[in-house]
Order: sequence, then structure tokens, then C-alpha cells
Amino acid sequence: MEDSKLIPDTTIVLGKQINILWDTDRIKEKGLYGSINISTGELHLASEVHGTPVSKEEKEVTYLHEMFHYILHKNGYESKL
Repeated sequence: MEDSKLIPDTTIVLGKQINILWDTDRIKEKGLYGSINISTGELHLASEVHGTPVSKEEKEVTYLHEMFHYILHKNGYESKL
């Protein structure tokens, strides 16, 4: 996203390419700040939720939050939480 240097368009984590997608139907319909699809490697982020803009800091925290889900899941820990 243009307002954050922390969030790339794509990155590689644990050998898999992760693509960052903005304002997809997947998150708009549910009013989510973010979501990650483990199998496809698509990380979905919102620039607004229910018509309210998401701040740069909230976008960055959501990006890191979703990355933690991915890393924990790939290492077998997420199901134990």
C-alpha cells in the first residue's frame, strides 16, 4: 500500500510467495481488517471497514497479525492455541 513501507506487494515466507491484495470481496463482505488464505498464499487487507478508513498503523498491525497466523499454522502451532 502506498502509505506503508512495511507492507510489500508480495513477499516470501517459509519458501512460499505471499501476495498482498487490497479491498477484496473476501474481507469487504465480512467487515474484516484482514485475512490470510494459507493454501493460496493470499493475504487480504482492507483500506476501510464499514466505510471507516483504516489507519496506516492499523494496516501494518493487521499485516503482521495475518503473517503470524501464517507462520504459526505452517509450523504446527496455531491449532494448539
